[in-house]
Amino acid sequence: MVRASACMRSTRSSRIRRGRFLATPWFWCIIILGRSGETGLGLMRRFCEWIRGRILARMHLRETKTNRKPAHAPLELFRVPASTKGNSMIAMERTPGLDVHSPCEAELRVEQTDISFQDLSADCVRISVRIHNHGNHPSSPTIMRLESAPLGAFVPWQPLATVSVPAIEPGESRELSVDARRPHPVALGNFDRIPPSRLLTAVGSPDETNDAYRTVDELRLKLRQRQNSNPAPAGISAGVRFLAPDLWQLVGRTHPHWAGNINVFIGANPVERHMARALRVYPGRYNLAMFVVGDPRKSDAYAFDIVCVNPDWKSRLFDATNKRTLLVGSSDISIPETQWVETPGNLMVILATHPPTRCGEGNVEIHVTRRSCGKTAIVEFNLDPTAQGPGCYSM
Repeated sequence: MVRASACMRSTRSSRIRRGRFLATPWFWCIIILGRSGETGLGLMRRFCEWIRGRILARMHLRETKTNRKPAHAPLELFRVPASTKGNSMIAMERTPGLDVHSPCEAELRVEQTDISFQDLSADCVRISVRIHNHGNHPSSPTIMRLESAPLGAFVPWQPLATVSVPAIEPGESRELSVDARRPHPVALGNFDRIPPSRLLTAVGSPDETNDAYRTVDELRLKLRQRQNSNPAPAGISAGVRFLAPDLWQLVGRTHPHWAGNINVFIGANPVERHMARALRVYPGRYNLAMFVVGDPRKSDAYAFDIVCVNPDWKSRLFDATNKRTLLVGSSDISIPETQWVETPGNLMVILATHPPTRCGEGNVEIHVTRRSCGKTAIVEFNLDPTAQGPGCYSM
């Protein structure tokens, strides 16, 4: 029995040694050499490539084991879509390895009132945006995208600028500015003579109608840049950027302040401001102002609601899309508030307001709701009897 067990152990150990030998690369090198008839140099080259592949595979396996996360840990690439509530936009920014409800996250927010634009000259408008970090974690550097459009609601946008946003500490805010070029289109006619359809066509295709003045403005700007090579101040992004055309300039009533829409993107959802600032109004008379609603390529329905800060200002809205001129009178039927207005494309809406004889500065807001998406846009009119320029058309 002793001899039999010893024999079995020796047989088992010889099998193990034979198996280990068969698993070594030397055995397979001999087999390949015998079958392929390769030279020693070619065999050595193939053997070195095999060893290199084995080393790289082991290194990759070791790195994978080191970076492996526990089963309960969240993924690093976790995207949280920005959410919009009212007129504010929240962009959530995750840090790697944090739980979904962790307080250690950055929350970049831009309110509607954080967007402002100011005319520096007849050719230049400065757009300023204040960004707040309401989170408990510093934000990472990101990109802010700006767009512009003619004054109105749900009007197609055109690109304006892209601005780099630096890191913002928790509880702090940062104001960034962009200097844009104000276009000077050729007037299509007078306010009381131009057909609204022609004005809507010019607004719907600004690239075709504004090529001439854009080329002239570009040449003027390049000449000024050559004469004055001073860099822009900190926090201000400079360059050749053209705003959307101003409706008032298209009807021959040049206004000192650009009136239009500015759209701000940080994350997935935009924050918009549609405003006509310091528009002159004539007390004791009917004053007409205009704005565009909708996309000329899409049919939809819109509901309107007028919000006047001054209750003694009488204001109504009129649909002038299919009229001969932009003028409206007492015989025209006004748009009923909070009722859907069907349209196959865009609308030319006239705001008729009658301020009292002795009035100061007043603000009128038009809340426009689109039925297809349920969103509401606000068009702001800042009316001032002491403002410069021709202002509203008075009757």
